[in-house]
Amino acid sequence: MRRMVCVCLLWAVLGAWICPKAEAASSESCGNCTFHISDEGLLSREGSCGDSCTSLSLGFCNIQNITNGIFDGLSSLGRLDLYNNKLESLPGGVFDGLSSLQTLSLSNNKLESLPGGIFDGLSSLQGLGLSNNKLESLPGGVFDGLSSLGRLDLYNNKLESLPGGVFDGLSSLGRLDISNNNITCISSQAFTNLSSLSKMDLTGNNLPCYHPSWPSFASKDTNLESCRNEGACTQSIPLHSRPGREFGSCTAHKELDPEELSQYLFVRSVYVKCRMQHTWGEIVHGLYARNTSFKIGGLGKRRIGGKHEVWVCSYRDDCAKHNNAFCYIFDFEKTAFIPW
Repeated sequence: MRRMVCVCLLWAVLGAWICPKAEAASSESCGNCTFHISDEGLLSREGSCGDSCTSLSLGFCNIQNITNGIFDGLSSLGRLDLYNNKLESLPGGVFDGLSSLQTLSLSNNKLESLPGGIFDGLSSLQGLGLSNNKLESLPGGVFDGLSSLGRLDLYNNKLESLPGGVFDGLSSLGRLDISNNNITCISSQAFTNLSSLSKMDLTGNNLPCYHPSWPSFASKDTNLESCRNEGACTQSIPLHSRPGREFGSCTAHKELDPEELSQYLFVRSVYVKCRMQHTWGEIVHGLYARNTSFKIGGLGKRRIGGKHEVWVCSYRDDCAKHNNAFCYIFDFEKTAFIPW
């Protein structure tokens, strides 16, 4: 198989590596070893790299599979670029032993999940790129031990929630970008331990409100009101399991009178006349169509199994203020939307 070395240019503005569009690498040397990419996209290694392998660029190389042990012995490696490939998953422990690694780019792949402990031992890591993937959630403690990490990019994924503690341990993190995801719930405790944070982007998500505990400098969508309740979430409800499918696309919900609504302690008297004007079918159809008129999420610690599990916000509700949504909790027992 003919060998071609992928010549990469550094785009200083974005900090990204770009290979010529016409060709992709089939091999890349680093120190005393050579990494090969087969026609099927399998990454393999020939030889022992030694201490002279300090930077390895494998971007734009059509890599689809990485085997565990491929980076064994690279204790001097400071930079590893795996951006713009076709990776759908990573084997657990694939980065073990990379104690000198300072920059790791996995952006622009097809990653749907991360193995627990995938970044364990990367105590020198300063920059981590996970943007432009398909991540729907983050394993608990996945960033534990990354005390040197200064920048974390998670934008353009499919994340639905950020539970409390997800960023614990990132004491050096200065920049966090989680824009353009599907986030509907962020715990009020999600950012409490980020003492070095100075820049954060939350724009382009499905947040119904913002919590006062979030950093004041965070970039967020305009016209978001302050959350009335403490945010607590563990995991958003996937679209395939959301209530619209259980009740059927045309099933009507019940409407409770003001006296019945007054029995709910969280309902303000001024809202007892508010009524959800859309069926679950319309709401779910809007969510699948990425209609920004609706937002939905889980109640986290406020969840009461089989009764109060989800909230729904509508920008088209009669009780919604200009450029803001009005929200309801769905009572599964009474099949009714309760003004929240």
